[in-house]
Amino acid sequence: MENMRLCITIFNYTNIDEYNINASTPFKVNNVGPYCFRDVPSKKNLVFNDNETELSYQENSDITFLQKESAGSLDDVVIVPNIPLLIMTSINSNYTLNTGKSSLDELGDLKIYNKQSRMNVWKTDECNAFRGSYGAYWPPETVRQGGNVSFFNGLLCRNVPLVKEKDTRYANFISVVRYQSSPDLFTYPSDHEESCYCLEEPCIDNLFSVGKCLRGPFVLSYKNFHGVDREELQHIDFSNLTPPQHDDDWKTHFDIHPGLGNTMSFKTTFQMNLQVKKKAYVSEFPMRLEHGMILPAVIIERGGPHLNTKTNILLIVLSVVEGTFQYGSVILAFLTIFILIKRWRALDRLFYVHNVTVSPPIMMYQQAKVEPRPRYVHP
Repeated sequence: MENMRLCITIFNYTNIDEYNINASTPFKVNNVGPYCFRDVPSKKNLVFNDNETELSYQENSDITFLQKESAGSLDDVVIVPNIPLLIMTSINSNYTLNTGKSSLDELGDLKIYNKQSRMNVWKTDECNAFRGSYGAYWPPETVRQGGNVSFFNGLLCRNVPLVKEKDTRYANFISVVRYQSSPDLFTYPSDHEESCYCLEEPCIDNLFSVGKCLRGPFVLSYKNFHGVDREELQHIDFSNLTPPQHDDDWKTHFDIHPGLGNTMSFKTTFQMNLQVKKKAYVSEFPMRLEHGMILPAVIIERGGPHLNTKTNILLIVLSVVEGTFQYGSVILAFLTIFILIKRWRALDRLFYVHNVTVSPPIMMYQQAKVEPRPRYVHP
């Protein structure tokens, strides 16, 4: 994989002093960035199990800042909440995947993540289990039929279900199937006890707490709190934040090749927030912060096209061959039908002439007139 991009947009707090003085003043924040980086992942320490049905490896990333694609420099000064660098932790991880040797439908399925065969975070075994892909390969037959798929996201500490959105094209040439994240990914049922992801009340739709997994007061949401009830965020002034205009602005999507089941391009977008845990950490805060308050920190966008040139060429050739067989068969069928019709018409003409020019012998016999022979009389 190559040419993956990691873009980070930072929430800059512009009125800290005013907020501390005036109790009725909300936080004024604005987006700074994005700051984009080239992410070139590499797989190290590859090991197959005894029967070669599983592959284990460590994934590392080589990160390079992309000045031309960024709306700022690394020297910019912004005011943000104190947040550790969790992004690299979620990227540089240890994986064990199914090789697909037993079944191609299991190719790329995640078996072990960071030396654990299951999580110990959520309420039920089903939510703690690793289900589906790690994001690069998918069951081809399921994709061709438009069935639902899922992948595990380390930053979210959970499986992310995906549903088919549409058939589209990669690079305006290769047919792919676009899958998007389910719209109810971060919502909870009316009875929160029925949700395995609601660990601590209040559980607010489109605010997803990952504190137990990431070991800190972290809450995920969509970009610029898309879908969150503004009544829950009265301490934030949204006047300088632009709400997402299109689904692609906030939804996760994957473009998957229906024949091979590999990811052609993708984009994941999530926002990392901090939740104030006033009683749990310190007794006095330097600012006017309330327990449970959500503070936006960064927007994390990761995606690509991420296939190298050789792979793209092979996929284009495959599509040409596939199209040749598909449309060539149709053309051959029409040509065969055309030839058969021509031959049928020729045979029909021969049969018609035969009926006109050749009379059956019995008819010739019946139509012949037999005259009596004159009798000879001797004089």
